[in-house]
Amino acid sequence: MKKIAFHIAIIGIVLLVVFLLDYFSIGCPIRAITHFPCPTCGVTRSLLALLRLDFAQSFSCHPMTIPLCLVILLAIHRKKIRMNSILYHILVIGTAVLTFAVYIIRLATHSIA
Repeated sequence: MKKIAFHIAIIGIVLLVVFLLDYFSIGCPIRAITHFPCPTCGVTRSLLALLRLDFAQSFSCHPMTIPLCLVILLAIHRKKIRMNSILYHILVIGTAVLTFAVYIIRLATHSIA
């Protein structure tokens, strides 16, 4: 029962943060402070689109949102999921490399909104 309450609390906190960032039109906090987009700029809008089940808009805002969420879930539940350490590191590092590659492409094409 504690595990379910923990997951509900985490999901609630994430949804609250996403809602507050959208409500106050902050968007990416890093971009608001530095005036330069970060590799995950667009994930907040992408998560909001996912909440509306608008997968096309979610992908348009940031194509790595779903893989990032899956890797975060994997990292949280790493002890429960008996996975080879090498495979785990390949998935985490691979997702990070892909996210950075998408970031470079988005910067080069000026497609970060």
